[in-house]
Amino acid sequence: MFIFTAMNREWLLMILISAAGCRTVEAKGSKQLTLAVFMSGVLTNNSEFVGGQTYLTSLDLTLELLNNDSRLLPGYFLNASIADPRCVSTDATRGLFEQIIKPPTKIMIIGADCSVSSAPIAALAPYWNLVQISGLSTSPQLEDNLTYPTFLRTVASGSNIVVGITSLMLRFGWSRMAVLVQQEAIFTTTLARLRSTLETLNHQPALEFTFATGENTESIVHSLSQSSGRIIFVDTYQIHAAEILCQSYHRGLTPKNGYIWIYFAWYPIGWWVLPKGYSPLPCSAAEIQEMLQYNIYINYQPYVPTNELNVSTDIQGLSRAQFDQILQDRLTKIHATGLPLLDDVPYIVDAIWAAGLGLNATLGQNVSLEDFTYDSRNASALIYQNTKNLKFRGMTGIVSFDANGGRTGMVRYFQYRSNGSGGIAGHMIGFASSSGSVLFEHELSYIFPYGIPIDE
Repeated sequence: MFIFTAMNREWLLMILISAAGCRTVEAKGSKQLTLAVFMSGVLTNNSEFVGGQTYLTSLDLTLELLNNDSRLLPGYFLNASIADPRCVSTDATRGLFEQIIKPPTKIMIIGADCSVSSAPIAALAPYWNLVQISGLSTSPQLEDNLTYPTFLRTVASGSNIVVGITSLMLRFGWSRMAVLVQQEAIFTTTLARLRSTLETLNHQPALEFTFATGENTESIVHSLSQSSGRIIFVDTYQIHAAEILCQSYHRGLTPKNGYIWIYFAWYPIGWWVLPKGYSPLPCSAAEIQEMLQYNIYINYQPYVPTNELNVSTDIQGLSRAQFDQILQDRLTKIHATGLPLLDDVPYIVDAIWAAGLGLNATLGQNVSLEDFTYDSRNASALIYQNTKNLKFRGMTGIVSFDANGGRTGMVRYFQYRSNGSGGIAGHMIGFASSSGSVLFEHELSYIFPYGIPIDE
């Protein structure tokens, strides 16, 4: 077991001491505690990126609610010192060193959003006895408690998608599938989990097609078209997924021709339209619609059903609907046309609230939070354990942590279908029960109008 010592820390600081953009949210209070918050886009000057301002406003609102709750951290005031990792590992590392070097001492870490940013922070944080809670990082890589011993998250691990895929395979008797994988840790870790699960189920190994980031995927799609794969899981970032979508259309790999494609649910709405700076896909809107229609995407995150949006939470008694309205009002004041709420904001809110509850639970355990230093190993262990043992109703439902420090999700299946006005929208079609059986909300003839696909 590796021991994190002051000597280790000083050695690391000599490797890299470089400033990342930071903004401290100032506040008054008797005893100040400061969170190091990592959120991509919050310090950008690009007016086209509105997500950062939404994150920042939700952070301010959540801290305000936490600091105004008389039950929590009496005599303390929680601040935030902000860094923008820009979903880049090197920027995340620089930001962490900047947060550590710059006073005041940080007591916990919130974030990052992208797994590629959270991983280096989570690997280094134990050297300074800092507990980290992410609201958005889903990489299965972060389940490794030996490499990331002080990491927690209020989202479910991406490995849950393996449950979603294999449950579908069992439901329809599929024994083989094809997988298109981008060679990044967040995806290759999932692939390794899928391999192991298929072996356990005595299924045939997946047909694997891997490629490097930035590589032209045309040859990969060609190889796929020459294979027997008909059930296809796409495990890539948005840009490559969109390119593969169009390339596959031109090779006839469509649901109408007996193929079914499975995607993550975390791609943004309209993900097949590439951002500015990328050449448009050589596919028309009608061709994209034909390619997407009846394909499936899987969401494995905890969620609040529509009929529970007005249920009070433990966050100042606010319901999810009330919180969303307050946040939307503030965003509208900041930006004349309003800013998007973003589906991932509630997970960040729950991460911040979990930090406050964890610190509050540590009070009275022979720990003086205001005297916390980066050598406070005992205090850090208590903060971690108290946070991990939490159970509360947050904006994403009941929040508790599993053995790996993550959330237990619920696998839900959605399908891309025509919205009746020439576009494509997602519709929930079913879910996987805790036993792994798949329950559909529609007849199979509705879900698969061309017939249930065969696996080869």
